[in-house]
Amino acid sequence: MAPPPTVPLMANHRYRSVRSLLLATLACVFAVSACSFAGESGESSGKSKSVSDVEQSSPISEALGISVWSGAGDRVAEVEQARLLAEDMVVLCMRNLGFDGHQPVSFVRRFQTVAHDFEYGSDEWVRKYGFGLSTLEYPEGLVGNDLVGYIEDGDGEEPDDPNEPYVESLTDAERAAYSLALHGEQPDPDTPLDQAGEFLSNRANKGCRQQSYDDASNGRVDAFYAAFEDQLAQIVERVEADPEVLAFRARVSTCVSESGLSFDTPAAAQAKILAALAEFNLRADQADETRERLGKVQSDEVALAVAVLECGGGPVASAEFMNRVRPKYEDQFLAENADEISSFD
Repeated sequence: MAPPPTVPLMANHRYRSVRSLLLATLACVFAVSACSFAGESGESSGKSKSVSDVEQSSPISEALGISVWSGAGDRVAEVEQARLLAEDMVVLCMRNLGFDGHQPVSFVRRFQTVAHDFEYGSDEWVRKYGFGLSTLEYPEGLVGNDLVGYIEDGDGEEPDDPNEPYVESLTDAERAAYSLALHGEQPDPDTPLDQAGEFLSNRANKGCRQQSYDDASNGRVDAFYAAFEDQLAQIVERVEADPEVLAFRARVSTCVSESGLSFDTPAAAQAKILAALAEFNLRADQADETRERLGKVQSDEVALAVAVLECGGGPVASAEFMNRVRPKYEDQFLAENADEISSFD
């Protein structure tokens, strides 16, 4: 787990790391609880059924005792607890290096989280957010009342760093030593980005903060993805190539086409929407023309998502269907990788 960045983390579906991309692909293709968000479940509230109401069956998770398919919605509490533990570990590390004045930093307000007014995958959610792409690209405060955006839970303001007075009390030499101890070796500011990333990955001295966050993270889950990334990707390919899945996709596609729209696969629909979004940036340009373009992308997305929903291919129906198909491919994965899994720690 990387330490929090120094800017607010914006909710964004464009996953940047290989591991996150794989997790997102697996989770959303299978439509399991990793794509769930805040809100009451359909079964308990009387509203339409949501993805979180679908009982998940995962032979891999059961065999290894780890939640392989869990995503952001399921791991918020775990991540927050890890951050608190990591900051305590940072303090101990710094004090062991002679910096007794270092205090833990709270990053709670640095991270904007997304609260949704409907449970993910419910009919209500789909009719408002579509597939959750263009409609969750920007916050409500930016898009205004005429467009759809995500609801910001927390203002994302930077907290006061309790260590500022302590750092200011140090001499220049002590301040440099403090920075090295906390942040570790850093690349030269002029180092190209790819070389800087390689330097940070291979440096001998990570610094107390990075080392503490690494030690506090769920290393077993991360190690599993690192060891079996290719094989997990093959599960996605096998599931999507399954005759039952192909027939399911074809039924939905034919039904949607009868409404005058086009829908082949979720991945193809997502790629088309993201390509349209990439042509403009409302954060950089809030002109009326840009807002109109976003409005058109959003209306097209919601219309298609609702058509897919009404044709039996919505998030809940897909989750229930994939949950019947996926386990046999997970069993196949376990059998093919039995020796590696038996020694996996």
